[in-house]
Amino acid sequence: MSENGPDIQGNETEALRIVPDVGERVHDGVLREFTDPGGSLYRAESPRAAIDRFVAQRGGDLKTGGVDLREVDSAEGIGTLRVRYRQFHNDLPVIGATLQAVASLRTASVVKVSNGADQDLTGAPAPDLARPLDDLRDTVLAPFGADFDSVEILDSQLAYLRDAGRPTLPEADYPTASVALLSYGTAPDGAVHLVHDVKVQTGGPFEVFRVVVDAVSGTVLFVELLGKYVTANLQAFMPDPVSESDDGTLSGGSSAATLDAFRHAVQAEVDAAANGTFRLRGDWFNCNDWDSPTFAQPAEASANFNYQTFPADRRFLSANAYFWLDGFARYLRTFNNSTLNANMVRVDVDAQGFSGADNSQWQGAVTPPRIRFGEGGAPDASDVGVIVHEYVHGVFDFLGSEHGGSGSYEHSFCDAVPAIYRDRFNVNQHRRTETFPFDNYADSLVMPNSA
Repeated sequence: MSENGPDIQGNETEALRIVPDVGERVHDGVLREFTDPGGSLYRAESPRAAIDRFVAQRGGDLKTGGVDLREVDSAEGIGTLRVRYRQFHNDLPVIGATLQAVASLRTASVVKVSNGADQDLTGAPAPDLARPLDDLRDTVLAPFGADFDSVEILDSQLAYLRDAGRPTLPEADYPTASVALLSYGTAPDGAVHLVHDVKVQTGGPFEVFRVVVDAVSGTVLFVELLGKYVTANLQAFMPDPVSESDDGTLSGGSSAATLDAFRHAVQAEVDAAANGTFRLRGDWFNCNDWDSPTFAQPAEASANFNYQTFPADRRFLSANAYFWLDGFARYLRTFNNSTLNANMVRVDVDAQGFSGADNSQWQGAVTPPRIRFGEGGAPDASDVGVIVHEYVHGVFDFLGSEHGGSGSYEHSFCDAVPAIYRDRFNVNQHRRTETFPFDNYADSLVMPNSA
C-alpha cells in the first residue's frame, strides 16, 4: 500500500491516519481505492477543482488514459461533493464500470476515490453483432414459465458486461420468486459480453426482475430480483437529542412536543410489501412483537414510517431502532470480514420489550437471535448507543469470539464501538466521549442496564 502522493499545497506528503485503511489500494497495477479522510493531500481552490486535478494527475495510476469515462451525475451532501463517471465502449455503457470521487466541501480536498473502470475490453463484440431483442423475447421470458399469470418486458438497454459474478441467492424461496428462478442462467466466465439488460414485470404475483441475456449468443446469463427491497422513509434521532443539542436536561420524561424537534428524515431498506403492507423488516432485522408488553409493530400501506416521538407514539422506537441497526449492520459488512459476513443472520427486534423495564438484552441462544429493548427511563431504543451496544454482543456471537466468557472484555467493546460509530453522525460533536448521552440523562436516579 502506498500512502504518499503529490503535495499540491506544499504541506502534507502523507495521508493522515485518522481511520483504518487510509492510503491507496493497488490491484494488478491499477489504483483502485484512494482514501484520505483528513484531506491532507489533494487540495485545490474548490472541491470540483480538486477532483478534476486528481483525475488528471493520477490518470496514469488509475489507468484511465484509454478509457471512455463520462460524468453522469454529481451531488452535494452534508460536507461533501460526489462526482460519478460511467465507462462507455463503442458508445455503449459498460455495466458496473464506474469511477467515483468524493471531495470535502470544507477543505476543498479529495477524500475518497473508487475506481471500478475496466481497463481491458479486448475482445468485446462489436455492437453490430447484437441480435435484436425482439428475436430473443421468448428466451428472455422463458425462465418465468408457469409461475406467473403474466409476464412482459418493460424496457432494456444494450450494454457491455464483464461477466464476473452473480447476484446473491436467498436461502429460501421469496413469496414472489423461487430460488430455482433466481438460479437460472450460466456460470460467470469472466469475459466481456454484449448484452441486453432487460427489465421484466410479472403479474400474479406482481414482481419486477432483471434478465441479462447475451445479445450475440442469445443465452440468458442470469436473473435478478429487483423488487425485493424498498427504500422506506422514516423519522429517527440523529444521533440523539442530547448529542445534537448538548442539552443535558432532555430526557425520557421530556414531552413529545419537545423531542419531536430532534427527529430527522432518514431512509432504510425494507422488504417489499406483503399483502399490500410494508413492515420494518429487511435483510438483517425484523421488528417483531415477541416480548412483553404486547405492542403491535408498525404496518403501513406505503413505505413511510414517520411517527411522533414517544410517549405520543411508541412506534417511533421501532423506526429508530430499525434505522440504526440496519445501517450499522450494512456498515459492518463493508469491512468484508468473511467470518462475520457468513454468519450474520436476520435478528428479531422488539423495541417495546423487557416488560417495560430499564434494561435491554441480546439473546443469541434462540433462532432467530433476538434483541429486546426496555422502555424504562429513556426508552433504550431511543439511544443509538444502547441500540448498537446490544448488536455488538451479536457480532461477538457471529464471530464466535467469546474470549473465555469475559463479560467485562466484551462489554467494553460493546460500549466503545457505538461511541465511535455515533461520532460519524454527531455533526455538532457534542458529548463525544459519552457512551449513552440520552439514556444517561441528568435527572435519572438509576443508571441504565444492558445485558
